[in-house]
Amino acid sequence: MNSINNFITVLKKELMDMLRDRKTMAFTVLLPILIYPVMFKVMGMTIESSTNDAKKEIRMVVEGDKNSSLVSLLKTQENIVIEDNIENPTESLKDGDIQLILKLPENIDSSIEEKKMSNIELLIDDQSNKSTISAGMVSSIFETYSKQIVEDRLTEINVDSSILIPFSIEQKSGVSEDGEMNPIASTVMGMLPAMIIILLLTPTVALAADLGAGEKERGTFEPLLSTSGSRNSLLWGKIVSISIIATFALIASMISLFVSFKGYISTVSGNNTDLDINAKAIALIIVISLFIIIAICTMQIGISIYARSVKEANTYLAGSMMPMTILVFIPMFMDIKSISPIFYNVPLVNAVVVMKECLLGIYNVSHIGIVLGWHIVYVVVVVIAVKYMFSREEVVFRS
Repeated sequence: MNSINNFITVLKKELMDMLRDRKTMAFTVLLPILIYPVMFKVMGMTIESSTNDAKKEIRMVVEGDKNSSLVSLLKTQENIVIEDNIENPTESLKDGDIQLILKLPENIDSSIEEKKMSNIELLIDDQSNKSTISAGMVSSIFETYSKQIVEDRLTEINVDSSILIPFSIEQKSGVSEDGEMNPIASTVMGMLPAMIIILLLTPTVALAADLGAGEKERGTFEPLLSTSGSRNSLLWGKIVSISIIATFALIASMISLFVSFKGYISTVSGNNTDLDINAKAIALIIVISLFIIIAICTMQIGISIYARSVKEANTYLAGSMMPMTILVFIPMFMDIKSISPIFYNVPLVNAVVVMKECLLGIYNVSHIGIVLGWHIVYVVVVVIAVKYMFSREEVVFRS
């Protein structure tokens, strides 16, 4: 009973200390909440701006038959400007001064009249969104013109153009109820688990550095150890307090992330997309996240206690976060339905994999069991290791 009271006392003390530090709390809780609306807003504005710029004006150079009907067709488009005084079109394309280079064979109109096949090259800057969007618009104009030529040829010989289309193919989703497909939503949905895990790794670094190394620098660590409370009570008080803040930050950040993501998809796709994420998926993501929070916060506290100063603690903590971040990104773009079983046994990678399955509505009991089992092992191993460190005087009082 006395240990529980000591634990509660330490927990209250650590929570009050952290809540008083408004700057650290702002970076820990508020910054992750604000960063996702800003990030998705900027992404949406960038794509929308590129599209609008392309619709407004496409600057291009024509090489080859500049007197052809194709060039005349382009000149009728209000948003297309054909440049005639550019000495080096390739350099202009790289510099962004033009968006496209159209290469036409000589006497292309004669080839069309003679019903010969002609090859047209449309050179783009594949590193520019505006150039890529512009290419799509110009290609659409030429495809429409090409279909019209075919229809005219068939009309000359009294043949219905529909004879060239024996059947049509309509691609729909076979797993969603309405059959609608949204590739942008699917791509970004696959990125969400990695974003969630990153939310767990970074916000508590500053808090953890202060809970151990910070108290050493302020000279409050030794008096704390000399109180009647056991070291286990002190350690668990620190672990639970920082875990509570991390959990609160995670929930707030997840709400911000999902709301921002939905707004981004609506902006890009042009419709109000409902995210098909059920309560079961959210519950499993939260459970896995809680295990990760405990393991990460415990490890961070251990590193902070080992460090001599806040500066040293931040160096160690930042170094430990880098390989974890790399692990998180490994399965981001993998096909989750054909992933190798080995990834269910790799720390953090397995969490991202199962979260992606849940978001897709896949609830494989064996996969979930393996990942949860591993996370229990992670927590136990980290807690035992940190408890052992906290019991060693040469670690706690490093000089």
